[in-house]
Amino acid sequence: MMRKIVGCVLVLALVTFAGVGLAASSYSDGAGDNNAAPDITSVTVSESPEGVLTVVVGLGNYQALSGTSLLDLWFDLDNNQQTGDEGDEALVEYSANGILDLYRWNGRDMVRRPATGMAAAFAAGTLTFTGPKTAFDNATSFGVLVVAQRRQKIFDDEFTAADWAPDIGRSPYVAPGPLSFSDPAGDMDAASKLTTFPIVIALKSQPPGGWVNVPAQADIVLGANIDAIAVPERCVRTDPSGRTYVTLRTGASLRRRYVEVGAIQKDRIQIRSGLEKGQVVMCRAQ
Repeated sequence: MMRKIVGCVLVLALVTFAGVGLAASSYSDGAGDNNAAPDITSVTVSESPEGVLTVVVGLGNYQALSGTSLLDLWFDLDNNQQTGDEGDEALVEYSANGILDLYRWNGRDMVRRPATGMAAAFAAGTLTFTGPKTAFDNATSFGVLVVAQRRQKIFDDEFTAADWAPDIGRSPYVAPGPLSFSDPAGDMDAASKLTTFPIVIALKSQPPGGWVNVPAQADIVLGANIDAIAVPERCVRTDPSGRTYVTLRTGASLRRRYVEVGAIQKDRIQIRSGLEKGQVVMCRAQ
């Protein structure tokens, strides 16, 4: 519950130190532990005369997937974003441990189905998936969305970085294909995107002794709201068209949910519409 919407300003003083001898030391940090999402750079969809569908996904930053990475292939089989799960009727999920799962829309939820006749492998930065078109209703046209994600657990908090291809909507496939499209390199989640604003505070008098080692904090009241849903700033993102969204966790998969944002309370943002209590929202690490 948000009682007042505030922003925090912390004023620090510069302190001059006398020369002090300190012992030198150094240490290393493991490479590749920054939780950057797999960066999708290309997607190709094709099919054979025998009715085998092939999807190839290229990554630009990983030759091998980490143990916490997932690649999701979403299919809008009826080309209708008003049906299915956020528009999709089928999901193929590939885990870094080589496990391949198929989910189908049953009219209410995505439920796991046998991945009969399907295979997938990841090598040299490329995922290759094959499966019978019968598992996708033999659809002659459908929309495709690929989502790559990598999770990181820090104490009790879990953070997920992601990349979407395409960034908006679905790419249309028409049999017999092929469909090929690229995704901008380096557009995956890699770090929190914070915004700062300069603020000047005027004081009527100086404290005794000046500003050395004297911290100060001020609350700037921007508005008030009662019983509002609020999420951390790092959970809210903006797509290339300027629309604001959050990433929902539904089981093991991620879904993009567009929201209307309101006031800001320190590092939290009010969500006016698009979210409900109890839903799980994934955030970037700070």
